[in-house]
Parts: sequence; structure tokens; C-alpha cells
Amino acid sequence: MEPTIRAVERRDLKRAVEMWAALMENGETHDPRWKLADGARDSMRRWAEELWLVYEPFPHAWVADVDGGLVGWLDGHPSNPSPVLDLPLGATIGNLWVEPAWRRRGVGRRLVETFIAHATAAGCTDIEVGTLTRDTGAVAFWRDLGFGDWLLVLRRGIPLPE
Repeated sequence: MEPTIRAVERRDLKRAVEMWAALMENGETHDPRWKLADGARDSMRRWAEELWLVYEPFPHAWVADVDGGLVGWLDGHPSNPSPVLDLPLGATIGNLWVEPAWRRRGVGRRLVETFIAHATAAGCTDIEVGTLTRDTGAVAFWRDLGFGDWLLVLRRGIPLPE
């Protein structure tokens, strides 16, 4: 059965936040600095209620639904260009998660393509996404979808384990 890609609804929030937490836990396996803070899940629920149920100028969150069960989720939003740079209106993909059993079946690609289509229809000409450099699978996924290097953020701090 093929998932239906649709804008998130209030009834989806609990499950979508669970997927967000799974994404963050996955990030921690690649970089221990990605560990969720105490009380993060409560903050995540509030964030989801405030930001994901926004549908203008395009929906800010999408789900992949199979008979009422969510197997994937993506959130994103319009991004204001810098007032000092000559940049076009853009959008930022914040997070993407596909349940492991549904990976490599085009679900993530369809979520991203749906987001891009709606952002483009709303006038966005640049789409950006960030990912952990140590998550080579995620980096490869985004590159395969046509995303390339634009900005490199360097950080000095907690030494990473080898």
C-alpha cells in the first residue's frame, strides 16, 4: 500500500512528535551533542501545536499516512531572506523522519517533493535543509535530492568520540 502524503492535522501531532523524538535520538547516535534536554518532549509538543498547524503560505508540516497510521513526517517553513543579502524568498526544511520499515520506498522523497512543490507555488525559489555531517546516510539522501553545500557551520566545543 502506498502512503498518502497530506498536510498534518491536529490529530497527527502526538504521533508526529514521537517521530521527531525518534529523529533526535537517531541524531544522538551520530553525534552525542544531539541529546535531548530534560523536558524536551513537552517543549516539542508545544512547538508542534504552535508551528506545524500553520497552513499559510503553505502547510508547515506534512505526514505520510497509511490507513490512519503515520509512517513519515516532515516539517518546514518559509524563511526570510537576509536583509543585507540579495537572496530570493526561500523555505527551510526543519526535520524529516520515515519509519525504518518504510525507508527506501520513496516516502521521504515524496514528503520532500510535496513540501517543495507547495513552497514553490507560494513563491519560494530556494529550499534549504540542515543535517548532521556525521549522518552520512542523511547527507547522501539530501544530495540525491539535489541539495548541495551552501553554508558550512564550524563548531568548537565538546570533543567528538572517534
